[in-house]
Amino acid sequence: MSVPPEISNVTGSRILSRYEILEKLGQGGMGVVYKARDTRLDRFVALKFLPSHLESSPASRERLEREARAVSALSHPNIRLLYGIEEWSGQDVLILEYLPAGTLRSKLGEAKGEGRMLAVADCTRYVSQIAEGLCHAHNRGLVHRDVKAENILFNDEGTPKITDFGRSEAARNR
Repeated sequence: MSVPPEISNVTGSRILSRYEILEKLGQGGMGVVYKARDTRLDRFVALKFLPSHLESSPASRERLEREARAVSALSHPNIRLLYGIEEWSGQDVLILEYLPAGTLRSKLGEAKGEGRMLAVADCTRYVSQIAEGLCHAHNRGLVHRDVKAENILFNDEGTPKITDFGRSEAARNR
């Protein structure tokens, strides 16, 4: 099944393997993420592709694979789940947990737009849970290296989850 060179306009009826691409969720320097429906398991997932300008870069493909290996070694309620990695027409795609409740950056922006701050109790809970996830990763020899508000996403229950381990590296002095 062929992946178009520029997939930013692929939504709705486009199916790759068993995944129906529904909408583009976001794009960063190292990935384009789409919301998709797993037609076999009837659940939503996030599909992370390399941007078209990096598809043919061996270093970028290795970084995506390194991210997959890193996240697959982790199992913690505050780290985004990786369901798998697949290849479509020579392009690697991460199959990730879909986190529908936005980023920490969007929560902060929403509060600011309403002229308020996040509640101290929420901030304390978020910081504690994020620290627990980072501690779990570090105890397994992995340093994230790109912790920022855009890389903290929330599930439906409001639990923060650390995402984007693409810049991670093995911890030194364990």
